[in-house]
Amino acid sequence: MKTVAIITSRWQSERLPGKALIDICGKPMLRWVVDAALGASTVDEVVVATTLNSSPIIDYCRDSQIPCYAGSEDDILDRLYQVMRLTGATKIVRIWGDSPLIVSPIIEMAVSEATKYEGAYVYTPYYPMGQQVAVFGAGRLHSDWHMATEGEDRHWYHKYCISTPTAHKVPSMQDLSCLDLSVDTPEDLERIREIVRKRDN
Repeated sequence: MKTVAIITSRWQSERLPGKALIDICGKPMLRWVVDAALGASTVDEVVVATTLNSSPIIDYCRDSQIPCYAGSEDDILDRLYQVMRLTGATKIVRIWGDSPLIVSPIIEMAVSEATKYEGAYVYTPYYPMGQQVAVFGAGRLHSDWHMATEGEDRHWYHKYCISTPTAHKVPSMQDLSCLDLSVDTPEDLERIREIVRKRDN
């Protein structure tokens, strides 16, 4: 059994170009996400799944010795599938690259919950955006790779999965889904920088 955290990240961003490597209190945003995944005791390997035209991310991962796969910009499902094949993963933790406030305990909790639901797509919708993850097995990913033929389903793979009967929401004592801790705009970036400053002081 091998659990691989796959961080999906790309260089192109209409509202915040190059956001993956923008500095947040001394570290690129992508590094915050990678470090949280590496710190999760339930994760065996961490891979960044980026796009062929994301050269700065590819170069950064190479220089930082972070495993990286570059594939289709539009077909996120294929990127996940190819990383699964290359690593021999039996369980996948999907983490979004614009989530610098993701923390190891959330990842560990989601993986633990997923062990109870074989074949399910387990996700954490009650956490804030930017602290959500999804966990699913290699068999599920293999099946979806063959079955999801529409371009929208392959690009918005998470949306496709949560609409299926086998989607499972990780329960939570509190619904914080109204909060957004992801980074998509310059305003988001400044807000997250301030949160990190206060948290780490």
